[in-house]
Amino acid sequence: MTRIAVAIAMMLLAIGAPGCDAINGPSELERAIAKEQEVIRAYSSEVDRVDTLQKQFVDAWKKANEKKDLKLYKDDLTANVLPALDAYVSAAAAMPTASPELQKIHAPLVAAYQAAQAELVRFTGVVTEQNLDGEYAKVLDAMDKVKKAEVAYLKDLQLYYARNRVELRQGP
Repeated sequence: MTRIAVAIAMMLLAIGAPGCDAINGPSELERAIAKEQEVIRAYSSEVDRVDTLQKQFVDAWKKANEKKDLKLYKDDLTANVLPALDAYVSAAAAMPTASPELQKIHAPLVAAYQAAQAELVRFTGVVTEQNLDGEYAKVLDAMDKVKKAEVAYLKDLQLYYARNRVELRQGP
């Protein structure tokens, strides 16, 4: 081979090499997925702790609703249910949602719980024997909105995880 041919071959190799690295390296989509997977790992690391707090709230709520005496019921709400709900809402609000997509999925769930929390606080302050049914209906409406937010959250979270190649572990 002549020197010119060798020089041309070397130039082609030098020019082609970065192109090969770009082809063999991760695509923009792969990098974006990897970044979202990091976000999912951080978020998932908090799920068990927050789920435990949610279960404590649900258990306290069920126990309080077994009370037939209004004073005992209000006392139980104040002493047990509201603190358990406060702990859950605070932990859920503090979960690491480092991507706009995860924030969009997580925020409505937290907002629904915060609204239910506010309604329950209001309820404990205004409920009497005379207005119990009407006031309790407002609490149940807030809890129904929480249930709907949870359904939407789980659906959206499952799609988000699937798009980012992560399997959503279903809880108990």
